[in-house]
Amino acid sequence: FYALVICVLGLAGIGISSRWLTLAGWTFVAGILCFCFGIDAAILLGWYGVIKIAPVGGMLLMAGWVLLAGAAFALTPSLSRN
Repeated sequence: FYALVICVLGLAGIGISSRWLTLAGWTFVAGILCFCFGIDAAILLGWYGVIKIAPVGGMLLMAGWVLLAGAAFALTPSLSRN
């Protein structure tokens, strides 16, 4: 599901120069890497100390959603300007 979000962010950013979208995309990538690496390294390689990275990855994924919402608000024209 998150791969689809990253693809949509990449396509959305083609005509838009937004720091919010860029930061959201990189936060999703970092979250996926931390979350998946923590779980996979613990289960597949037996590195159980690395599993402590998984919650950090989860927090980064949640932060990515917040940044994506911030991008939506930043790119939406304000109703008070009318």
